[in-house]
Amino acid sequence: MAAVLYISPSAAADMLDMLIVSPEVQDVSKHNIPPRTTFGAGLSSEVMNCTYRPDVLVRDGVMLPCWKFDSQKDISQQHGIQWHSSFMPEVSKSGSGRNAVNVSVRATLLPNMLDIDIMMAVSQDLTVFSKLSIKGIVHCLWSNLIESVWLASLLFHMVELFAFIWWGLSGQTHLGSHDLDAGEVDDLEVIRLGILGYNWHKKRSAHQDFTMRCLVRFRVYRSPGAEI
Repeated sequence: MAAVLYISPSAAADMLDMLIVSPEVQDVSKHNIPPRTTFGAGLSSEVMNCTYRPDVLVRDGVMLPCWKFDSQKDISQQHGIQWHSSFMPEVSKSGSGRNAVNVSVRATLLPNMLDIDIMMAVSQDLTVFSKLSIKGIVHCLWSNLIESVWLASLLFHMVELFAFIWWGLSGQTHLGSHDLDAGEVDDLEVIRLGILGYNWHKKRSAHQDFTMRCLVRFRVYRSPGAEI
C-alpha cells in the first residue's frame, strides 16, 4: 500500500476511502454503538477520535471490524472491550449533555495502517490529507503513539529552559571545565548521527522492491532560481 501511495497518492487515498465501512455489531440489542457521545470542550475538544484495535469477526474467510460484546458475561468481566467506554463516553440519560454530539463510527478494512512507510509515502502529496482515511491514520498515529512522546519531550525542554534561566540569573559566566570550543563536535551527537544513519540503511536494505527503495532515500531539492 505504501508503494501505491508513493506512486499515485490520490488514487491510493480514494482506494482507502472505499475500504471504510461500518463495523459489525455482535449484540445490537444489549451493546450497540452509541449514536451520541461527548468530545470534551475547550482545548480538549476534538472533531475525530481514533483507536487501533484487533477486534474482528471472520465471515466467509474475511476479517471484519467488530464491536464485540458477549451476552453471556457481564460487561465488567469482558476486559477486552473496556476501551469502549473511553473511546465513546456515554451521555448521561438524565440530560442530553452539554458537549454531546451525534457521531458516526467507521472502521477501515485494511489492517496495519500505522506504518512508517505509509506515512513517508503520504507526506509526498499534501492534497491527500483531505481524505477521511488519511485523516484517521494521522489522528490515530498522533493520539495513540506520538502525543505521549511529544509531551515527554516538551517536559524535558521546559526543564532545560528553566535550567538555562536559572543559570543566567545566577550570574555564572561559564559552564565548567568541559565546555566545547567553537567547531568542536559533541561525542553524543556523533553517536546519534551514527545510529540514525544505521537505522536508515537498515530500513532501506530491508526493501527488495525498487519503488520502496526509492521511497527510503535521501533527496536533494532544487531551490527556485538556483542553478545546479
